[in-house]
Formats: sequence, C-alpha cells, structure tokens
Amino acid sequence: MESVWKDKWVKDYAIIERHEDDIYILQNTNLKVSDLIQNGEWNIPAAMVNFFDTNEQPVLRHGKDKRIWTQDITSSFTVANAAQMIRKKHSKVTWEKQVWQPCIHPYTSCNVWKILRGDCATEETVRKKGFHTVSKCYLCGNNQDTMEHLLWSCDFSERIWHWMSEIFKCSKPVDFEEIMKGAKGHSPAIKEVRYICSFNIMVELWFLRNAVIYDAFVPNNEYFQQKIMRITKESSIRMIGKMWGRVDDLQILHFFGISGIKATCATVKQVFFKLPEVHQVLICCDGALKSNPGLAGFGFVARVNSGECVGAASGGIGLATNYLAEVMALIVAGEWAISKFFQQVYFILDSKAVIVAFSNNKVPWIVQSRWERIRRLIPYITFKHSYRETNFSADNMAKKGVLLSRELSYIMKKNQAS
Repeated sequence: MESVWKDKWVKDYAIIERHEDDIYILQNTNLKVSDLIQNGEWNIPAAMVNFFDTNEQPVLRHGKDKRIWTQDITSSFTVANAAQMIRKKHSKVTWEKQVWQPCIHPYTSCNVWKILRGDCATEETVRKKGFHTVSKCYLCGNNQDTMEHLLWSCDFSERIWHWMSEIFKCSKPVDFEEIMKGAKGHSPAIKEVRYICSFNIMVELWFLRNAVIYDAFVPNNEYFQQKIMRITKESSIRMIGKMWGRVDDLQILHFFGISGIKATCATVKQVFFKLPEVHQVLICCDGALKSNPGLAGFGFVARVNSGECVGAASGGIGLATNYLAEVMALIVAGEWAISKFFQQVYFILDSKAVIVAFSNNKVPWIVQSRWERIRRLIPYITFKHSYRETNFSADNMAKKGVLLSRELSYIMKKNQAS
C-alpha cells in the first residue's frame, strides 16, 4: 500500500515534498492511501484539503490494483525503456537527424557532422589544448581561424551565402539552424536541392581553407560557385521529392541543370459532414499546440441530430506533446458527456493515432482510470476519423486552449519571479 505522504499518488509529486515542515504530516506518517477510500469513493479528511487540489486526485478504477511502468505511455515495461532511465544522458542536439538527409551523400553528411561537432582541425582546436598561437582566417585574413568565422562571418563565405540566397530567394543563413528553417515553405524537391547546396557549401569551405594552407590555393568565387553547382547536379540522382507546378521551382531546377523531377498534382477529396442519429450526440474533439512538445490546449464541440450545438469547451494543459493534447481532448469530452447523461456518443477526431490506440485498448496509463470510467458510464461509443478541414470548429476551440496555457504559464512565471 502506498504512503499518503511519501509516495507519488497525487499527480507526479509526493505531498511531503511540498509540506515537509507541517506538524500534521509529522504526526501521521503511517497513513496509507487506502485509508482515504471508503465504499469505492474518496473520503479526504478536512485537514488535508489544503495539501493538494482535489482536481489532482486520481480517478478510482473500482477494481484490483494494477502495476504500471510510468516511464512508458502505455505503462508497459521494456528493457530498452529501463536502459534509457539508467544510462548517462548528455545534452541533446537539434541537428542529429537533420544531418542525415536521404538526398545527401553519406560522405557529405559525415563531414557536416564533424563540422557541427567541432571535430575539424583548425587553429581554434590547437588553442583549446593550451597552445598560444597567432591566428588569422586563411580566406579573408580579417579574423582568427575558427570554424564559426569560416562558415558564417568570413568575407568569402558571406559572398557565397549571398549567392545561394539569391537563387532560393531567402535571407542569408547565419548558422545551421537557419539553413533548416529557410527550407520551410518550399516543395520537397526544392528543399532537397537547398539541403544539397547548403551542406556542400559548408564542407567545401572547410576543404578550401585546407587547400589554401597546404597547397597554396588561391580562393576564387566563380570557381567555388561552379563547383557547388556541379556537385548539386550530380547529387540530384539521390533526390526523391516532387516539385510543385510553379515557375520558381522550375527556375531553381533549371539553374542547377536538374531535370526529370516529377511534379505533384493537387487532388480534390470530397468530404461529407453527417449529423448523428436520434438519441446520439456528436462530439468533435481536437488538440492544438505551437510546437511539439509545447504549450498545448484542447477543445470540443457537441451537436445533436438536429444540428444544434449543445456544448463546447476549451482548456489548456500546459506543456505537452501533440498526441497527449489529442488524448486529453477526447477524455475531457467524454467526461462532459457523462455529466450530461448521454448514453450514445459519436467521437470525431483528426488524429488516427488516438483512434487506433483507444480502439485497441492501448490507452496511455495517465488516463486509463478516467477512460475506464467513461466506458463504464457510456455504453455506446463510436469513433470516426475526420480531416482537419472539416473539424475546424473543434480546432478553433483547441487554439483558444493554447492561449489559456500561455496565459497560465505567464502567470506562474510572474508569481515565481515575485
């Protein structure tokens, strides 16, 4: 049995962590969670009301206790998951997956990896070992020999990046993240061309620096640009993305001499909105967030067979993933249906992953008890997938929930600062 004070049964914290100096806790250290349950319902003493929010207490399962592995969303224990818990974790980088693009030759990706890891031999690495050297950039002679300067601030490299920016009609990148962000908004084929061109510019600038040092090579803008164009054209054989039927795409591909790229055609899909049957309620659910993970919100809109809206709500859930936002939208909508005594509920979501998980009883452990209660009190539950374009009412409600999460986050930061 779990201890009321020392175990984590209220959300993800133990009560003693927040009320360690309370006299009442010190006098009742042997109190168990089972002592707070009578006749299958919570019976919280009045003296404990201020220790936690009643909304945080878990929903009772009305059955035997079940062991769960909290580190996995489905509560299933795996050796791989346990290994992730005990292994030594280093700070994550944001570019580890971006470097290994299918359209990029592995040789180029390896060199970009070395550049971003800081494993390239420059005078900067020599100074880090304790040697004092007089250093200068071998391409422009205006600054020290560092990889940061060579790639982004050197006069020679800036001219190359400006040349590339004019081709793709974008701003000059100032770091690797800017390269990846600048590819957004383009067709898959143009993204791949941009990746190939940008990655090879980074690698060739490094190689050019070495050629100047060891082979007395004289940097030449036109020669460098022609080399990048040739490499980009040769690497186009690895491209798998399709272009959009736009003049801009054709101009970029023609500039690099790339041909044979397939064009994607817009397809029109016919969708229908069907009202529920008599005595049935239709609930459109959706979750929303700005980034994944990020500040998330949920929303739902309920209608009856006449088309009348009988309920709508939105809420914020703080920091969460997109999947959990969709899950919470479904759970909150189900609990609202229970409060209105609906017996036949027709859920519509635009997340296939959530529909498959709940249909196969692979519910995240954090909402298992709540979902079991919904299934017990609502005999007839139906799921249907819908496109986001037809689920726009619930999507608008979910976006309002994101605003609520943002306001709550601002208030909490303000309180912590004060």
